[in-house]
Amino acid sequence: MKKSLQIHWIIGLASLLPAFLHANTYTFTNAGATGREGPTQAQVDANYTGTSLEDAVTVDDTNSQGIQEWTVP
Repeated sequence: MKKSLQIHWIIGLASLLPAFLHANTYTFTNAGATGREGPTQAQVDANYTGTSLEDAVTVDDTNSQGIQEWTVP
């Protein structure tokens, strides 16, 4: 590989580093629910309290109980 190409490749990788350093990890669970109904909003709220998902996950109890919805920041 030519030296100038190597330098551009290294600079390109270095420019991605801040994105990896600021990446968040989100861990979703069943919120303690079992069976075909899935968790309620109350279970989801209690399960994610104190985590990066607190107040960010919703459950539509009327139409799709058990499907957790979250918007990617």
